Amino acid sequence: MRLLRQALAIASVSVFVVAANAGAQVLEATLYGVVHDSTGAILPGVSVVVTHRGTNLVRETVSDARGEFALPALPAGPYAIRIELSGFKTYRSEGLKLGAGQEVRQTYVLEVGALEETITVTESTPLVQTTSTAQMQTIGAEVTEIPVSRRNLQNVILLGSGVSSTDQAVGGGRAFRMNGVGDGGSAITVDGSSAQTNPENRGFGNYGGQNQIEILSVEAVAEVQVVKGVLAAEYGGSIGGQVNMITRSGTNQFHGSLLENFQSDAFASRDPFLPPTTAKPKIRFNQFGGSLGGPILRNRVLFFTSYEGYREESGVTVQGNVATQATRNRMLAALPYPETRLVLDNMPQPNVPINDAIGRYTDAKTLVRHDNTFLGKVDFEAGKGRLSVTASRMRPFASVPRIQINNDQQYTNGSKRLSTNYVLTSNSWISESRFGWNRNTLDRFDAFWLAESPTRGAQSDLYNVRKRIPTFSVTGLFGSGDTEILALTYDAYNLDQKVTRLMGPHSVKFGFRWAREIGFKSNPQTNRFTFPSLDDLLANKASDFLLAMGNPPHRAWVDQLGGFLQDDWRVTDRFVLNLGLRYDYYPGFGYKSLDPNDPAEVNNLNNPTDIRRMDFGAPRDLHNVVDADKVNVAPRAGFAWTVDRAGRTVVRGGVGVFTTGNIMALFQNAVARPFTPVRQGWNRTEQEARGIGWPFSYAEDAEKIVIGDSAGRKNLYYMFQTDMKSPETVQATFDVQRQIGRLASVSAGYVHTSGENLPILLNFANAYDRVTGVRPNPAITPGGWYITSGQTMKYNAFEGNARLSRFHGLDLALHYTLSKGWAQQGANLVGNFNSSIGDTTYNNTQDFFDPYLDVDYSPLIGEVRHRVTGTVVYDVPWLADRHDVVGSVIGGWQLSSVLNFRTGEPLRITQASGIANSRPDYNGGNQVFDDWRDTMQYLDRSAYTLVPISPATGATVRPGNQNSAQVQGPGRRRVDLTIAKAFHLAGQARLQVRFESFNVFNWRLYNNPNTIVTSPTFGLITGVQSTRTGQVGLRLTF
Repeated sequence: MRLLRQALAIASVSVFVVAANAGAQVLEATLYGVVHDSTGAILPGVSVVVTHRGTNLVRETVSDARGEFALPALPAGPYAIRIELSGFKTYRSEGLKLGAGQEVRQTYVLEVGALEETITVTESTPLVQTTSTAQMQTIGAEVTEIPVSRRNLQNVILLGSGVSSTDQAVGGGRAFRMNGVGDGGSAITVDGSSAQTNPENRGFGNYGGQNQIEILSVEAVAEVQVVKGVLAAEYGGSIGGQVNMITRSGTNQFHGSLLENFQSDAFASRDPFLPPTTAKPKIRFNQFGGSLGGPILRNRVLFFTSYEGYREESGVTVQGNVATQATRNRMLAALPYPETRLVLDNMPQPNVPINDAIGRYTDAKTLVRHDNTFLGKVDFEAGKGRLSVTASRMRPFASVPRIQINNDQQYTNGSKRLSTNYVLTSNSWISESRFGWNRNTLDRFDAFWLAESPTRGAQSDLYNVRKRIPTFSVTGLFGSGDTEILALTYDAYNLDQKVTRLMGPHSVKFGFRWAREIGFKSNPQTNRFTFPSLDDLLANKASDFLLAMGNPPHRAWVDQLGGFLQDDWRVTDRFVLNLGLRYDYYPGFGYKSLDPNDPAEVNNLNNPTDIRRMDFGAPRDLHNVVDADKVNVAPRAGFAWTVDRAGRTVVRGGVGVFTTGNIMALFQNAVARPFTPVRQGWNRTEQEARGIGWPFSYAEDAEKIVIGDSAGRKNLYYMFQTDMKSPETVQATFDVQRQIGRLASVSAGYVHTSGENLPILLNFANAYDRVTGVRPNPAITPGGWYITSGQTMKYNAFEGNARLSRFHGLDLALHYTLSKGWAQQGANLVGNFNSSIGDTTYNNTQDFFDPYLDVDYSPLIGEVRHRVTGTVVYDVPWLADRHDVVGSVIGGWQLSSVLNFRTGEPLRITQASGIANSRPDYNGGNQVFDDWRDTMQYLDRSAYTLVPISPATGATVRPGNQNSAQVQGPGRRRVDLTIAKAFHLAGQARLQVRFESFNVFNWRLYNNPNTIVTSPTFGLITGVQSTRTGQVGLRLTF
């Protein structure tokens, strides 16, 4: 396949040049039509005029010799259609509503008669897709009707088939998976421009996931699309799928809204895992906002603006293992240092007994969050051109409580976006031009970071780690809590141009795109000691010691360029071919030092000949870290066959190649000082040789050891395969859609995804002999990473969907996904520092020298085998049309619900070891207790056998055979419910009162159990993801 794509690339160079990675979005709809008379004879030369009902935008065309017409680049919204031909009655229709990116094909029949005679019909949008292969799920106005906790948009995109997340509850930064591709593999856009708000991910939430409004306010959303499968060639920058959000526009009438949502502990159930002596946590959450849109100059200049904010002070459950007083006394005797007492004083006493050494601390502490989100949009109509400019701003803040007495974590995030779109139309040409800018920032710190060392004194520079108090953890038992500070800045720019040419049955589109991502990061952390057991802690024999100095001041960037050519060919009036070819070019990574007194470098070596010897080659040029990936050719082909003349049954299928650039953070994390690493680790034998111990080895001490060990050599901390390829998938789909009557549709389909060139991360800290601790190449800094493009994945799924629209006031949608996927590290593109879609153990393999062990080829991160989702909206018909007093009291009721059912996630069982994320052996026994719901003891310890430990290194002597395919966590079921009452006020004003309950039946959404087999609480479930919460809301529209 690689040779085929290279050949296609050479052939295509003369056709186009550049386009982009960051994910093009199709904002406009296309209406295809065929016109014939009542006998079925085609009618060429028919005049077709469509008018947008909100803005009075008019587009005209004439049917061709085949009786067909095409109107691309139509703004989303409702349309009126007028069709005229001399000798026939005029045809008028109302009610056709087009969504962004939607392609609709309709048949129009003209009756013989005078042109002055008019036939008026009410038209509905087809429920099947007859012109495209792509899998598209669209949610429009119903986003304001269904129960959406805290109006969080990510809860909306998870309602379709083939899309999943590890968490189905209250939003906040959850990454998501599309068609098997995990964290970072899918694109998010707003009005055509990048909208990712996490500088180290392509996800919804800000870094850390504390923002409750993700990307946009619901008030600003006209439509949310989830597009996946075999996409048209104009879609780039994604190997999984794409989420497109289209903002609302003003119309020729003023319209607006006001809203208030309120949550309280009075509406919530108690966490069943809170101790009886702990009071039920207080919850105070207020969400408020509104919108206004209308004309500045009718038919010419229209505006829309929205605001939404929230204020929260809520009790949340914090829990974890802590040392008993007996253990504290032993620690103070064995480690008689001021730091020992300071750390222990910051650790609460247990309130739930476990054993003599540890107990559990469970309590409710106060979480504080707030945000203000603004958006403004202006649309200019001038002749055949339309210019749209959208700007938005968010500033979420959170103070998150932690188990320690003084170590709350504060997040100050910021997001700003600007998007401009210009569409110019003529009879057969359409030009679309777009520019976007997206900035995201984060300042985060842990409170204990500011604690003054009792032996070294204060550290004046906030970002300097040298005098910060070290931390420790005892695997599976307890820890002092990590402390760090993190600063991130991220800017994304995109510029793209598309041109559509209508040529009879062909709709040809070509274009180019350029994108650049620019960022800064610094993340110093206090020294961290890891002890395999309590005895090791008391003997001060850590299995791992980590120094984290953070990044020096710098600016880093990646560019992405490419182009596409596609043809939607209407072969017959019932058979369409979607053909496309895309080329993308990913230059190498660039960076620049910002402080001459604190230089920044990326030191990389040429690839090793044998990874077991770690015989890396000569140093690379400092500013040519990796080779540019120049040849990425992505052919795509699909078909849509309308089986019957009535257009009710459609068979679709296709196959396509998709590529995307590696996430910038994957490279940016490598920017370090020339002689000191961002991070460095030492195993037990290395610590003993250097006299390292807790707590007297501060960062300033470890830095001196690093410089002394280097003997003038450059730091080799974070290295890359020099000829890394860009992540790539091949997706194939086949589905059948059937419309039943005018109101219902069903579909069933198969999806296959094969992935290659995904990043695989190998931790240098694990690159040593398990028995002796000897490293094959001591010049390589332990604690860093070696990144290659060697990860592969497979995914197969069946997807079923059913929909019922406006059946006596009932809207119903059901989606089912049966899936199975495999990869070495979870099919994750994000890298080692931000795997937000599940268990971070997927970032490491068990054997640095053999990352392709069969036992490490395991289920995708967060994958569930069975998943059912659904939405229901029912407008109770009683007196719904009466606007008098009786109708106001009795009529206007609405019921709506969201359903989520899924099986459990795969569990990776780990064993305490000097090799991170080592696993035990599964011995074939029963792993899950039948009575776990009564005892909360989910996993059976006797099903696993520990792998022997080397006494010298504290590492397992070999990899274990446990695979996450062997056992799954508890499944979850959840139903959300809304009861709403609407009151009709003066004119078109309407006030809706909403009573909402999330997890209305208060089913226990159990967290996964403790999976550290050496922990005394192994296999125990100690919490739930959420309990029932309630929300009361008011929404006024006018």
